[in-house]
Amino acid sequence: MSGRSGALFVSSNRTGIIDKTVGAIRNHKIAFTGYGNKKLIIQTHLQDMVPVELPEQPAKWVKLTGDDHFFHAVGYLLHSLRVHDYIMTLADEEERQMASIFGLMPTVPQSEAGLNYRTRVRSPSVLGLG
Repeated sequence: MSGRSGALFVSSNRTGIIDKTVGAIRNHKIAFTGYGNKKLIIQTHLQDMVPVELPEQPAKWVKLTGDDHFFHAVGYLLHSLRVHDYIMTLADEEERQMASIFGLMPTVPQSEAGLNYRTRVRSPSVLGLG
């Protein structure tokens, strides 16, 4: 998965992203709030993608009118959170040093010091991903 100079490249499956987005919406794992006068527009965008399932072919999602921008924004947001979580599992543990009056104390992996990133970073609860 890594490229030159340690860069990480990710490829994603569009149908999988849409499937997970629809599942999150249908299972009420996402709460829509603060949309002001955009409620009707958001509802329209969320209803614009429909699955087409033909015999002997993989299912695919198609647009009805093309008004699906909010739908895709939600999908890419959820997907980016999954990619972020995956990248964080690949990250090496940070080592920290603590200074004392008499000199430096030995380095301690952050998980042993109770500073693991999982205890500091929380998924946005508004998305119900916690």
